[in-house]
Amino acid sequence: ECYRPEGNIFKYDSCYENIVRAIKVDNHVRIFDPQCQSGKNIKKLVECLDNPTIETYGLDDERFGIYEAKEIINRTIIGTLRGSKISNEAFDILFLKPRPQIELEYSLNNSIKDSNEKNMLKQTYKFLKPQGLLIYTVPFYRMYNDMWYFIAKNFSNVSVISHDTTDKLITIYGIKEHNKNYSETLNELLNLEYGSLERYSSIEYHVYSNPENEVQLFRGSVIDIHELTDIINNDGLYNEFYKTFDDSKQKKDTSPL
Repeated sequence: ECYRPEGNIFKYDSCYENIVRAIKVDNHVRIFDPQCQSGKNIKKLVECLDNPTIETYGLDDERFGIYEAKEIINRTIIGTLRGSKISNEAFDILFLKPRPQIELEYSLNNSIKDSNEKNMLKQTYKFLKPQGLLIYTVPFYRMYNDMWYFIAKNFSNVSVISHDTTDKLITIYGIKEHNKNYSETLNELLNLEYGSLERYSSIEYHVYSNPENEVQLFRGSVIDIHELTDIINNDGLYNEFYKTFDDSKQKKDTSPL
């Protein structure tokens, strides 16, 4: 067993060991999970990577689970991708395991349907740094042709492994860069059969951190009390005002009557 959906909660097991077997991480790499739920999935991934210097970032719009995630993930924010403010090209690894649900997006003729899996892939691509690693776990039957096209065109060294689950989960790896031979890669991906996929990737992925690269912007579309405290503590104008007020108070306290 790997992990299987029970509502919006997932169980995890040995599939994470299968996933990380192909990954070698440098110190202080940053991993972003844009639908982190309670944080248990990214926690298990990091445990299997066995590198205590990894920095984890999480976003979710489910407020109940996110407070549990705050105890697990280094930095978490609440909200939707559309309203959140997050630095582009800031993360070394993009860890995607979207909720298996359909989200309707209406066009003028009310005929467009986009899956959550597709939206998460296309909306979070910009947060991954060039040469960063995508780890994307979805049911095989939820991968549509345009999603394979997006991966083939925007990622190199693409490999796909399967997990022994009833919902036919697969994990897709890729290095973020324009793929000049994307037509060849796309042809291979479109002809994949779940039963012929291996459990481990034949490609080894090395992820290197960039000390000069910073996550300067990481703010959710919903401001909770924890994030508000961080904003105040890191706001130079507020700190300057508080210092001025404190200096004035001390001067008053030491002045003679």
